[in-house]
Amino acid sequence: RARSPRHLALSSVCCVKSAPDTLRVVCGPGVSPDEHAASLRADLARWLWNLQASVPRAEVLLVVTHVDCVEEKELKRDQKMMQAEATKLIQASGKQVRLQLVREGQSLPIDCRTGLGVRDIREEIYQFCKHRDMYRGRVPHSLEKLRERLEKEFRIKECIPAGAVSELAAACGVTGERWPGTALQLLSQMGH
Repeated sequence: RARSPRHLALSSVCCVKSAPDTLRVVCGPGVSPDEHAASLRADLARWLWNLQASVPRAEVLLVVTHVDCVEEKELKRDQKMMQAEATKLIQASGKQVRLQLVREGQSLPIDCRTGLGVRDIREEIYQFCKHRDMYRGRVPHSLEKLRERLEKEFRIKECIPAGAVSELAAACGVTGERWPGTALQLLSQMGH
């Protein structure tokens, strides 16, 4: 399938300029023709070099988007290339303080038509934030417990009745006038 080349994009999560404890999400499209692979490599090198210069301790999550536009073998090739290039570029920086690749540089695929993979990215970001000082103490334990219980339920069932969510919330200690809105916000952030 022919399509125009797209360029890498950078997203910052929990980001304060030059704050070392940040997650940077570098997104690049799956590319069909080989001539676009060179452009992808160049963009990846530019983003990683800029990140290394401005936030050398940041963690980087690589994401391949538009996987619905490429064949499976091209996707695997692009993922391997991004992982190898990112690892090579970071090691070649010669810096003692380097960027850290999340998942050892293995990129997450995103299907832009179906949204497949979005939940995986949310989970990576959640896991990153969960272990940071800026997260701890700001999210009440009862909400964290509710989130974990809802995740467990959604692994078993595709749909949870409102009454069951209400019971889970009460069991986790999420009460008061604002709890239904809080539960809905949690569900939305979890992709439900």
